[in-house]
Amino acid sequence: MPEPIRTTRLRKYRDIDLDMLVHPMTNDVVGRSDVDAINGSIIRIIRTQRGERVFQSEFGSTIYHSLFEPMSIETRVVLEGAIEQAIRRFESRCRLEGVSVEADPDRNGYEVTIVYTPINEGSPVTLDFFLNRLR
Repeated sequence: MPEPIRTTRLRKYRDIDLDMLVHPMTNDVVGRSDVDAINGSIIRIIRTQRGERVFQSEFGSTIYHSLFEPMSIETRVVLEGAIEQAIRRFESRCRLEGVSVEADPDRNGYEVTIVYTPINEGSPVTLDFFLNRLR
C-alpha cells in the first residue's frame, strides 16, 4: 500500500490596514498579510502608549516617558528594553531576535531596528523605523 501524501499548511496572518485604504476594484478595505501584518502590529504596539486604549489599558509600551529624557546611553538601553518587553508580551506571531536603538540628535529622535522571525517562516525579518517625540 502506498504511503499517504502528507502536506503541511503554513498559517497565513492577516490584519486590517488601519489606514482604511479602499481597493479600487472591489471597494473593500485593503488588508495586510504575513510580514506586512506583523510589521504593522509591532509598530502599533510600540507607538501605543500604555493606558491609551480604554478597554485594554495594559496594551502598548512605556517608551513615551523615555522619549523626553536627554539622549544618552541609559535612555537608549531603557528604550530597547521597553520595546523588547512590549513585543514579547503582545506579538505572539514572531520570535524576537534583537532590538537596536540609535540616537539621532539632528532629527530629534531614535532610529529603531527590530529583527524577528515569523513563526510560520524560517527567515529573519528586519524592521527599521524612526521614533520621534512628536505623535
